Amino acid sequence: MAGAHPGGDATGLGMRPSTPPHEIIPVPPPEQASGPARWFASGDPGSILACISSGDPLRLFDLGVRLVRSRYLLIDPERLHEVALAFVAHAAALEGRRDAPESWLLAVIERAIQSILVDDAEEERRLAAPNDPDDPRYQHLSMALVIDPQLARAALVRFNALPERTRHAFVSLLIDAKSVEATLIEGPWEPNELRNDVWEGLRALGHIGQDEDPGPPRKKTGKRVP
Repeated sequence: MAGAHPGGDATGLGMRPSTPPHEIIPVPPPEQASGPARWFASGDPGSILACISSGDPLRLFDLGVRLVRSRYLLIDPERLHEVALAFVAHAAALEGRRDAPESWLLAVIERAIQSILVDDAEEERRLAAPNDPDDPRYQHLSMALVIDPQLARAALVRFNALPERTRHAFVSLLIDAKSVEATLIEGPWEPNELRNDVWEGLRALGHIGQDEDPGPPRKKTGKRVP
């Protein structure tokens, strides 16, 4: 027919006819599927866990670090990674998932974070005794934050229970080493509020006494010390 184009384009607009409604597009078997569809295909949490643990293809470690930092929490990243892997494997099997969008992964990691916070608080309440100084859940953070290893669980429970604004001030100034000016731009503080929040973080971690008062801020005199 005049005007017909090679390849079945009879419209002259570069468009091909749509797939006939009766034509079935084959779905590849699990062994030929890629990514989450293959890792989740078994529907078994143990098998899924083995697949997503090798090489961390879902980037759960990085996503966990990002989420914890956005909440200004103090949780060991390796510990969170292990818990998140188990949560994702169980959720994928329970929901029969074949995909793993980032929004879903972050929601599952958030549940893993809440589980860690609740477990630590409950353990601290139940045991009411110093933790094992070699406990890998707290060992790295106790060294990084210069906390007594035997009191690390109690200190982290207190810190993570602080208001987010207080944690934000502490992390920005004392962990990320941002300037006071840069931190004030990020948050809702007045200068004195920022100072008080930092002191609350120090108290929670045991660096100053619970009754220790920083006192009023020193006023700048404008004089240089010779």
